[in-house]
Amino acid sequence: PLREAASLPEARRNFQAFNTAVIPLVQAVRRLEPALAARVWECPMTKTAYDGAPERAAWVQTEASARNPYFGAAMPDCGSEVKP
Repeated sequence: PLREAASLPEARRNFQAFNTAVIPLVQAVRRLEPALAARVWECPMTKTAYDGAPERAAWVQTEASARNPYFGAAMPDCGSEVKP
């Protein structure tokens, strides 16, 4: 589960850990049910999101265009959809 964070970098770290666990399930369900609204997106620049962040990180969202949660208003549309 997502935990309360004391800082934005900590929230990003927690969010990334959550998505790492959830994405395989979402991808498997999308292969069986392509109409599922949940989509996986990936940002190629997350290395600077927090200390120890991966080069690229993914997230799940229902919108059809990127809404990057790692950089928010600074780079809201940075990302590309990862097909199942």
